[in-house]
Amino acid sequence: MAGMPFTFAKISLALALVQLCAIAHAQRAYPYKPIRLIAGETLAAFVSTLSAGSMRSRVRVLAVTTLQRDPSMPDVPTMQEAGVKNYDASFWFGVMAPTGTSGEIVNRLNKEIRAALADAEVMRLGRSQGLIPAPSSPPEFAAVIKADYDKWKKVIGRS
Repeated sequence: MAGMPFTFAKISLALALVQLCAIAHAQRAYPYKPIRLIAGETLAAFVSTLSAGSMRSRVRVLAVTTLQRDPSMPDVPTMQEAGVKNYDASFWFGVMAPTGTSGEIVNRLNKEIRAALADAEVMRLGRSQGLIPAPSSPPEFAAVIKADYDKWKKVIGRS
């Protein structure tokens, strides 16, 4: 399920970009989108923050799909700031345990993961990969999963 919101985020953002930019030609699925974008073979692409940051000298980054600006590109607006109202296509990674795992084990894992994410070197490494570490408690993470599930279920239902 963790990959599902990112996939639908790409689709939803693609529709928004078509409205914003009126792309005149059909896009194909490109396995090497950043390269094709730099080469001028495509007008627009949705790429990771890491890819976008490394291509900034050759392409114009139009917006990020999150509610807040990305710290690695503070001058790039959010989709909301660029004119697409109520837009949030963030994605996340999380650690899950099998159903029935004891609360003691879940809490211990959470404690150790939070400690690792508090480490300056781990934080630096995460940010260098285009990630913004955001540790949470098991109930907070469950709420994120439920909220994303509900949001993307509505998006799919409207498609």
